[in-house]
Amino acid sequence: MKAKEDKTAAALGALEDIRSRTKPHQDFPDTPIIEETSEEEYKCVRIIDNVKRGLVQIFFPNMPPDKVRRYLKKHGFT
Repeated sequence: MKAKEDKTAAALGALEDIRSRTKPHQDFPDTPIIEETSEEEYKCVRIIDNVKRGLVQIFFPNMPPDKVRRYLKKHGFT
């Protein structure tokens, strides 16, 4: 049970870190808009800022726990 809690905590930590770094461009008018798709990995979670499709994609190595999926849905991910 401890390993599952550790994975959940790690996933939620990764999501909180992502959330703190992803803000709408209009909040930062002096910041240039990124025109290239970028990709990074954080604790086995792959994050793609897909400029061509106008979205952020998050890929987990396994199905994330319910708590993580609820958090993502609450913050606009489907």
